[in-house]
Amino acid sequence: MHHCQLVLTMPSKRYEKRTIDYLARAEIEAVIAAADLTTRAGRRNSTLLLLALQTGLRSRSQSI
Repeated sequence: MHHCQLVLTMPSKRYEKRTIDYLARAEIEAVIAAADLTTRAGRRNSTLLLLALQTGLRSRSQSI
């Protein structure tokens, strides 16, 4: 019981909460327009980009 109390008294980790950045409308349109719709791969890429943008999928980038 004493050990559990010691664990509970330890301070929690402190970290900076990152803000969530969103794309502007012009940026979204540029991303969608980047796919070449005349090729099969381009149509696939366009579909995946639209899915990601419409559902709010995000990629977390890490600075090196």
